[in-house]
Amino acid sequence: NGKAQEFGGTLVVGQSGKIMLVNKQAGEAGLFEPNYSVRASMKVVGIFHTHPYDGGDTGVSFSGADIATAINNRERISIVQSGSEQFMIMRTSNTSSRVDYDRLDSQVNSRIQAFVAKGSDFPAASRQAAIEAAKQHGFAYYQGVSGVFKKQ
Repeated sequence: NGKAQEFGGTLVVGQSGKIMLVNKQAGEAGLFEPNYSVRASMKVVGIFHTHPYDGGDTGVSFSGADIATAINNRERISIVQSGSEQFMIMRTSNTSSRVDYDRLDSQVNSRIQAFVAKGSDFPAASRQAAIEAAKQHGFAYYQGVSGVFKKQ
């Protein structure tokens, strides 16, 4: 409908041990709600979703809402794709067990605004804020292209 729309799905491990993307679905502008309901033979490990923007921004990393969702739903892995760039967080033994969703989202948005006020463009600001939030909450954070990730 003339607006950028997120898209994604649920990452699972099937009986064969292969990681698959299931429950693929469209989200909304700025929102993707994962569907964690899978067959009994599958184990949910996380989600994948996109970050498109009406203004054409690419390279936009995790939002605070994305990180809070990963924490509160005990995702082991979460991947975001924005343009050709990909971002991944992986749960560690130090990952927070529960957070206030709205508070974390607000904190990350505030950090993005602070980086933009200091001269960063929106995508770079989102990456820096996501790195901070991921580390603060005990995630390993990676950035990459074409499925090749580098730990940050």
